[in-house]
Amino acid sequence: MLLGILLVAGTASGILYYAWPQAGVRWQEFFDRALVTPDDALVARAHDRLWAGRLEGSGGAIETFVTALRRDPASPYRWCELGEALLEAGRIDQARYCFRRGVTLGSGTPSVLMRAANFHFRLGENPAALAYTIRVLEMTPEFDYVIFSSYSRLGVSVEEALARGVPQDRRAAQAFLRYLIEQGALAGAEPVWRWALEHAFVDDRLAADYAGFLLSQRQHDAALRAWAAHFGPRSPGFPQANRLFNAGFESDLTGATFDWRFERLAGVEVERDNSTSAVGRWSLRVRFEGLENLSFQHVSQRAVVHPGPWRLAAQVRTSELTTDQGIGFQIIDAEAPGRLDVKSARWLGTRDWTKVGFGFTIPERTRLVEVRLVREASLKFDNKIRGTAWIDEVRLAPVR
Repeated sequence: MLLGILLVAGTASGILYYAWPQAGVRWQEFFDRALVTPDDALVARAHDRLWAGRLEGSGGAIETFVTALRRDPASPYRWCELGEALLEAGRIDQARYCFRRGVTLGSGTPSVLMRAANFHFRLGENPAALAYTIRVLEMTPEFDYVIFSSYSRLGVSVEEALARGVPQDRRAAQAFLRYLIEQGALAGAEPVWRWALEHAFVDDRLAADYAGFLLSQRQHDAALRAWAAHFGPRSPGFPQANRLFNAGFESDLTGATFDWRFERLAGVEVERDNSTSAVGRWSLRVRFEGLENLSFQHVSQRAVVHPGPWRLAAQVRTSELTTDQGIGFQIIDAEAPGRLDVKSARWLGTRDWTKVGFGFTIPERTRLVEVRLVREASLKFDNKIRGTAWIDEVRLAPVR
């Protein structure tokens, strides 16, 4: 009998719901208040009505959010949801109260703080919004992109962001600079870079990425200054007396643009060697296994230059280096090889440490060169190169 009564009641309510819309709304409100409607379904319906613009009145988003809040008044999310609906309805003071309650209850929850920040951003209250976003950045990287893109979209200047919206924290500072690099924001990235340097937030990877970004923007001198500001103390004389960083291979390689880069090639072994050197403790060893007629240009470094006469010098040692094509240096314009392509003599056989060098002229438009250690393929029958070469103290400087 009980099941029959419930069936009849449910059928009758369904008929009323579809036959008389106002009665359907009232039945729905009854079920909501009687806790028959599940919480998730109730909140989902409230959001649907909010997005549809049905804000006030019986069955509106605000009333539905109020019902959800009564069920769980300790939930910071319910307070924020009601606050968002009240904001859409233009009831600012009530919305403000809701967000204050939400933050009080969820002060350690990043998503709650983000909703409060969005409320203040929408009202143009940037200082209040930044007080929340800076807390979120301290807590988690999850909202980095959302926060930084909001700064850009809403006109928060880099200066204001650094003063109020970015914590003095290495992770957040690096994330902000990387965001600006990804966006190609040259003007904005520069003050963030200086700020990060001043606070000792810069590491090798960030310095390399920032210098690479500046090069991509053709800011050659700025890229050199940025690299030198972080890496310069590791390479005596760089960049004033020598435009090549880590000239004697004394430091571990960073793999970045303004350091030596090694590319793997079958038949050649390239590594730093502390068993012999012309200066200091280390040199670069290149050992050819005698298996191939190799075309080798797999050790290189880029350098910022200016027009005029320059000279490349180095210390070279060889041991039983075969064929008619030995090893030497090549310098090209890294951005337009047709503008500059010069080569040194080649070294073969066996010789002890010897200072070698050659002069050349940088043309007017060249600002970035690539210095390569090279060996060209031989045209001879006996062309499989074998033997070892060591390189040390490679120097590139203008002729004064």
